Amino acid sequence: MKRTLLFIVPTLALLILAACASDKHSHDEAKEKKEKHEAHDEHDAHAGEIVMTEHQMEEAHIHTTVAQTSDFVDVIKVGGQIVSSQNDEHTVVATSDGIVQFTNNKLTEGAPVVIGQKIATLSSRNLKDGDPVAKAKAAFLAAQSQLQRAKQLVTDKIISQKAYEQAKLEYDQALAAYRGLESSASTGGVVISSPRAGYIKNLLVRQGDYVTVGTPLITLTSNRRLQLRADVPQQYLRYLPSVSGANFRIPGDATLYRLSSMNGRVESYARSLSGSSAFAPVTLSMDNVGNLLPGSFVEVYLLMQSGKPCLSLPVGAITEEQGLYFVYVAVHDEPGVFVKREVSLGRDNGESVEILSGVKSGETVVTKGAMQVRLASMSGSVPEGHSHSH
Repeated sequence: MKRTLLFIVPTLALLILAACASDKHSHDEAKEKKEKHEAHDEHDAHAGEIVMTEHQMEEAHIHTTVAQTSDFVDVIKVGGQIVSSQNDEHTVVATSDGIVQFTNNKLTEGAPVVIGQKIATLSSRNLKDGDPVAKAKAAFLAAQSQLQRAKQLVTDKIISQKAYEQAKLEYDQALAAYRGLESSASTGGVVISSPRAGYIKNLLVRQGDYVTVGTPLITLTSNRRLQLRADVPQQYLRYLPSVSGANFRIPGDATLYRLSSMNGRVESYARSLSGSSAFAPVTLSMDNVGNLLPGSFVEVYLLMQSGKPCLSLPVGAITEEQGLYFVYVAVHDEPGVFVKREVSLGRDNGESVEILSGVKSGETVVTKGAMQVRLASMSGSVPEGHSHSH
């Protein structure tokens, strides 16, 4: 019996020790799984964060602003075109019949000209009608001789006063015609000079063309004052009386032009539609403060006189991906940490965009350098030393 007890007691002790060891192993294994699970949850909670160092933000010129509700002017976004102002253009016409000979081959569209510069010569020497200057001179000399003769005859009462007055009228007309051509006459023909400084907008004739008096030769423009013609769809006609100004952008150019800084104003707007168009033109004028070219097509943001308060952000804060729009919002109390947020957009005036959802008033949003933040998010790198422990 004693032998049996001596065998059983050690065996039970071994079994108890084995059970304790097994329980400890199970407990350690559960603890390790829990820690891994908590670490995984923490990683998921911060997986959408973009982290940038202060140096990276300075290099990328990152700027932020606090989103706030403010008045947002109503906008109509339409297509338009820059055209020359009526008072900014001048058409040079032929002052005589003749064949066009341009002074040099540098007279092309866009070339600058100065006042008084010789543009072309009109020659009629080889034409059957002859040289108009020579013809005008001959007519003048003949009228002058007739007038001198009429003066003597009217003194001797051989002709009537009426006949003398007729001779005097013919002389005055011949003199005016001759002087008009004589001032621009040269050995090569009648010289056409630029009446003003500017640029050649259109060459309306070619070298060697035959023209008659009054034929348009060249259109000049100074490009100092331009007009912006916006084509507004008919559903917005009722808003046209409220148009107070405009912003516009040339496709492919990120520059936003503001008429308010270009001495711009609204000139007119259509009161009805023409039978062949569903668009009504709105005409605005402005100074050419840059290198704007007449004929350029633009995106126009017509600004109304009044609006309503809303949350808006600068255009530079918005990024687009596959038709969706996003902004980058700063994480509170964590400098250099941002999260990507999808937003719904409303009105757009070319400078700011109305935010319908996705951002709340008081949140800090990246307004400059949003693309650099996006590139940082694509890299997926987290600077050394950044901790997600909270």
